[in-house]
Amino acid sequence: MKTKREPSKYAKIRPLWMAVFSDIIGFSILITVLPSFADDLGITPLAVSVISATNGLFSFLSAPIWGKLSDKYGRKKLLNLAQMGTIAGFLLLAFADNYWMLILSRIVDGIFGGNFPIAKAVINDVVEPKDMAKQMTNIGVAHNVANLFGPALGGFLYVNFGLMGPGLAAAFTSVYTLTITFLKLPETAPIKTKSNDLLEPPIKSSSEKRQEKPNLEIDEKTREPWHHNQALVQSLLILAFSSFGFMTIVSNIAMFALKKLSLGPQTMGIYLAGTAVLQILIRYTVYMPALKKLGEYRIALVGFIIYLIEFILFAFVKNEIHFVLMLILNSFATSGTRGSLSAFISNLANPWERGKVQGIASSIDTFAQIIGPLIGGTLLTFLPLEWFTSVSWVFMLIALLILVNSKQLHKSINHVPKKWKSISARNEINPE
Repeated sequence: MKTKREPSKYAKIRPLWMAVFSDIIGFSILITVLPSFADDLGITPLAVSVISATNGLFSFLSAPIWGKLSDKYGRKKLLNLAQMGTIAGFLLLAFADNYWMLILSRIVDGIFGGNFPIAKAVINDVVEPKDMAKQMTNIGVAHNVANLFGPALGGFLYVNFGLMGPGLAAAFTSVYTLTITFLKLPETAPIKTKSNDLLEPPIKSSSEKRQEKPNLEIDEKTREPWHHNQALVQSLLILAFSSFGFMTIVSNIAMFALKKLSLGPQTMGIYLAGTAVLQILIRYTVYMPALKKLGEYRIALVGFIIYLIEFILFAFVKNEIHFVLMLILNSFATSGTRGSLSAFISNLANPWERGKVQGIASSIDTFAQIIGPLIGGTLLTFLPLEWFTSVSWVFMLIALLILVNSKQLHKSINHVPKKWKSISARNEINPE
C-alpha cells in the first residue's frame, strides 16, 4: 500500500528558485559571449570588463532600495516589478548592435536587479533557523543550474544568432519567471501577513489551539540596528572580500581561457556547464553530509583553504586538462563557502530588518561585480596571464583571516537568540 507523500515544508516558495535563476542567467549567459564580442569589435579585456562593472554598479545602488521597499510594500509586488525591468533589459541586449547599446542594456538590468535580494528576504520570512543553510543552498543550486545552462547556451546562440540569440532566450526565461511568481508565490513580508501559512503546519485540534502561547512580540526599545551586531558585521566583511576574489575570477575566466588556451565560446560554455553539473553533485554528495558533521563554520574554513591552493595552481595552467582541474577545485571551494556565508548572515540578521540586511548582502555581491571585472580586466590587459589570480588570492586570504580570528562569529552562529527563532518560525513581527 502506497503512503501519501508529505508535502514539502516550504513548497510555496519554490517559485523563488526560478526568480534567482533568471537573475543569474543574465550574467552567466554573457560569460562566454563577451570575449568573442570584444574580439569582433577589437576592444580590450578592460573595455569588456566595463560592461559587467556597469551592471554591477547599478545593481549595487538599487539592491538596498529593493530590499527596503519590499519590507514596506511587500515582497511579491516588488519582485514582479523587478522582473518586468529585467525583461526590458534583456530585450535591449537582444537588439544591441554596438558597444554603447550593450552598456545601456546592462544598466537597465542593474537598476531592476531586485530578484536576488527580495528572494533572500522571502526565505528569511518563512524559513526556520535550523533549515536556513539547506534553503540557502537551494539558492546556490539555482545559481548552478543557471551557470549550467547559461554559458553553454550563450556560446551556442551567439555563434549562430549573434547577441539576439542569448538576449531573447534570457528575456523568455524572465517572462516565464514573472508569470509563475505572479500566480504561485504568496506574500510573505511580515508587515503584510501575521500568520505564516507558508510553513504548512499540521492541522491542530481546538484544545491544542487553546493551549498555544500568545504571539511573541519584540519591544521597540530592544531593536538594535544590524551594525551593532559584531558577528553579523564580520560575516558581511567575509562575504565582501570573498565576493571580490570570486567575481574577479568568474567574470574574466572566459577571457583568460581565450587568451591562454584559445578556447572559443562554445567550448568554454561546455566546460563551464560541466563544472556547474559537478558543483550541483558536490552540494548533495559532499556539502550536505559534511555540513551535518562539521557545521557551517568548518565547512567555510575548508572552502577558503581550497581557494588559496587553487589560485596558486592557476599560474601553472598550460593546457585544457589543467584548466578543467582548476574549475573542479573552484567548484569545491564555492560549495564550501557561499552556502555557509549566506546561512551566517540569514541566521544573525534581526527578524524585523531582514530585507534591509539581505539588501546589504546583495549590494556587497553586486559591488563585487563592479570591482571584480575591472580588476580582472586590468590584470589581463597589462600583466602576464600568470598574475590573473594574484589579487583574488589576497582577497580570499583576508576573508579567511577574518573568519579564523572572529571569536564572536564562531560563538554566535550556533547561538541564535531563542526569541528570534520563535519569531522567524511564526513570521509575526510587525515592524511598525
